[in-house]
Amino acid sequence: MKDNEIIISSIDESSSFGKYSIERKEKQKRLDDATTKVMNQKNCPNFIESLYLLGLCEAVNNEDIESLFPLKSRIQKHKDYAWEQSFNICLTFLERNHMKNTIEAIMIEKGSAFGGNLIRKQTDLDGVFDNLLYHSARLQSVLFKDCVKKFNS
Repeated sequence: MKDNEIIISSIDESSSFGKYSIERKEKQKRLDDATTKVMNQKNCPNFIESLYLLGLCEAVNNEDIESLFPLKSRIQKHKDYAWEQSFNICLTFLERNHMKNTIEAIMIEKGSAFGGNLIRKQTDLDGVFDNLLYHSARLQSVLFKDCVKKFNS
């Protein structure tokens, strides 16, 4: 031990220096707890995770490292109108909830395989849902096995 370490370790907790140290530690803990609470309220952990996943997505999909090839995205374009509408609804939801990193990761993973359009107007989005509800009501009389056959064809 160095001389100054011996002096610091020999200070009694009941001394004024010890009390100051304890008060300071308590204040620091309250500040740390308050900071953590605010960060959680502002979704900082989710944002940090989204940045990490975006970086991982970029690294895997933009690098020509052979060991990463099995991890690369292989998204194929769907020719189904309902699938495209669902994808557009998802993109719109993400955009309206300010999930920019998630949208960027999706765009990197899908590459140029297919488009994807945000639904800007609420009336357009309402129209998409009205259309889906209309077709859903029409399909209630169709048997599930018939839907599976149509899907597989």
